[in-house]
This record gives sequence, C-alpha cells and structure tokens, in this order.
Amino acid sequence: MKKTHSLHHVIKEIIHTFFAQPTTIEMPVETVADRFHENYHGKLEGDNQKCIGCGICARICPVAALVLEQDDVESGQRSFVLNYDYSQCAYCGLCVDACPHDAIRFVNTYVNPVTDKNEAQVILTRGTYQKRKKD
Repeated sequence: MKKTHSLHHVIKEIIHTFFAQPTTIEMPVETVADRFHENYHGKLEGDNQKCIGCGICARICPVAALVLEQDDVESGQRSFVLNYDYSQCAYCGLCVDACPHDAIRFVNTYVNPVTDKNEAQVILTRGTYQKRKKD
C-alpha cells in the first residue's frame, strides 16, 4: 500500500510541475551593464595620473591579485607597473579603500570569464615613482 501512495504522490507532483510557471528568469540577450546595482564590484580600473606607485593596494590585497613591479626604463627614472589578476580578485574593495590618492576604483563593468590565466592579467597602471606631496 505504501508503494501506491508514493507513486500517486510522485505522479501528482509531476503533473503539478508540468503545468506550473517557470521558476527561473531567462537572461536577456542584450548587454545588461547599465542594469547593475550602483555598488556592483566589477573589474578594477586604475588612474595613471593619480597613482604614485606606493604599493599599499598590493600589500593590503588578501589574495595577491595586485602586484607592483619595477619596470625597466632606460632613462634612469624609477618606474612601476601595477598588474591586476582578476581571476584571483575577491572583489572585496580593500585596495580601493586603502589607496591614499583614489587611483583605483571598481567600474560597473561585467567581467567575462576566461580560460587562459594570461587573459585575466592586465596592467592596471603604469607610471614613474613620485614623491608624496607634503600638505
């Protein structure tokens, strides 16, 4: 008798599910970049004009997604490259909050998935080391 009751319950559930409305929302085909929430953390963007190469952002990053490297320049000036690996990024925002010159910010742009790690590594900023201005 239990098997009949279980089978009856399963058939009833199948019929109910067959005629029910979908529970998932179909993703739109068009770009949805303008529909993200204002606090959405997309990829990072750096400002070469504001970045002084202090490396605070790289030191505070808990997953080492930011790496500040010395760039070889023939002119003798000390220059830097701030590399960003968005496949490692936790999108926590610590680097944005820690930057004393507001040189890093999240942009409201969707980050496409990649299969090659080299495609996920981008240069965030490039510049010369600048001395901090005294206030």
